[in-house]
Amino acid sequence: MAIKRNTRQEILNKAFLLCKNPNSSTFSLSEVAKAVGISKAAIFRHFKTKDVLLAAMENVFFDDLADALKENNEFFGVENREEVTYDEFSKVLRGFILFLLNNQGYLAYSVNLFMKDSFDVRESFTKLVECGVAFSNNYLKGKIDPKRFFKTFFCIEGIFYFVIQRETIAKKCNDGELKVPLETQEEFVLKVTNLLWNGLGQSQIQLSEKRKKELDECCKIQTQESDINEKFFNAFVELFNQYGIDGITVARISKKVHLAQSSLYSVFKNKDEFLKQMIGQELWSLIETIFEKLKQVNTIHEAAYVLLKTEKNYLDSKPVVMLIHMWALKNNFVAEDMQNKKNVLPQVYEMLNSKNICTPQMELKTFLGWVSSQMGALKLFLSTAQSTSITTTDYVSEIFSLIECGIGKTQSLRASTEAWQSRA
Repeated sequence: MAIKRNTRQEILNKAFLLCKNPNSSTFSLSEVAKAVGISKAAIFRHFKTKDVLLAAMENVFFDDLADALKENNEFFGVENREEVTYDEFSKVLRGFILFLLNNQGYLAYSVNLFMKDSFDVRESFTKLVECGVAFSNNYLKGKIDPKRFFKTFFCIEGIFYFVIQRETIAKKCNDGELKVPLETQEEFVLKVTNLLWNGLGQSQIQLSEKRKKELDECCKIQTQESDINEKFFNAFVELFNQYGIDGITVARISKKVHLAQSSLYSVFKNKDEFLKQMIGQELWSLIETIFEKLKQVNTIHEAAYVLLKTEKNYLDSKPVVMLIHMWALKNNFVAEDMQNKKNVLPQVYEMLNSKNICTPQMELKTFLGWVSSQMGALKLFLSTAQSTSITTTDYVSEIFSLIECGIGKTQSLRASTEAWQSRA
């Protein structure tokens, strides 16, 4: 007997897979229908509108995530938990990591979900409770506990970063670009768990207050003089804020910079080239700024601190850049001119390696990418966060202590927590 086709489930599966593509937030029902191999009209028998499909995707996502977390209900249901054992920690992480690894499209969907302007952490906890996860009232309180928030954020962002790295390596292995065996899921889970639990393996912060102050001076961002590119970039930012990427047109650019369209075409061939140059210019400016500051470091601990502090200062000095970074991340954007400049990066790594700056846990490039992802994602979150207890925290120090000592050691590091509590 022929197995009856579950078209509704196929539609949902393909919709999640489309989340892995650029512009995933704007995929159409026609694209979903094509991926499933049915007509667009056939989709309407299962989902009357795209909004209905998106709502169904969200329900499926939270149902499956809840299933992955339910086995740790004993852990989530404890009130006022102060200490966590390694076994408890590893069980929770294993469930979440395998959830992302074993459900294609869920990783990209998660990133898009968490980057929505309307995303609410408490709402997500409430949905998971409705799906059967026994979260205690601590997770559902109106006020977010900064101590718990930073540890949770540190773990989730680290998981996302390393799962994305693994997917990239897996694709290269499948395409024949890499000839090395891909580590097993269990090996990967253990590696990520140990890194987040131990960090760099320190029992205390390795930087003295004197050295921190010296590095703080190094990490300050100097305001640069404006040039012609700055004029175009300011126009780009204003149009981006007003109309979004799709609403930026040659006519509007010309009007903003007070140039005739014919004159604008002598600088940029078309709108796409304008966008690539403006976005690429900003992203590369951040990269160059960070690596210039890294020339001053002497240890891996200083490199982590300088990277966090510089990225924070840069994004603080240009708040609107957060919107651009959010768009670039959601759309897998890599500007062509950035690709051409990437030959500079190996020189930076060579310089750092010449100072014997290395980490036994992973190669330097991966380590710096992980540290940078922590601050970049945190700034995205804080740009919309309403909790003053989080936004007033010295979050560079919080993340830095977690990178240095991991979740395991920072459970007993109370000093920094008590300091921000007294300021809140």
